[in-house]
Amino acid sequence: MSQDIHRITQATLDKLREEHHHLTTVGRTEIARVIEAARSLGDLSENGDYHAAKDEQGKMEARIRQIDTVIRNHEIVERDGEATEVSYASIVAVVYDG
Repeated sequence: MSQDIHRITQATLDKLREEHHHLTTVGRTEIARVIEAARSLGDLSENGDYHAAKDEQGKMEARIRQIDTVIRNHEIVERDGEATEVSYASIVAVVYDG
């Protein structure tokens, strides 16, 4: 399966790696603790806390997979100092005159 290349800056890649590390260590540990606490409350079929925690776990795991994909399929782009055109990593200001 062909993956799209994600064009990102080095700073963005560093932030994604940091977020990935946090989610796979602290995040997974915390959600496991919350799920276990909710599970201890009894019947899971009508346990809102348990279902909410499982939903959060699913969202977190989806984000981890998303970050994995970007990290595996990235290309570093750098911003041109005096670019005359808008390109990747450009910061622009739009001024409305009218």
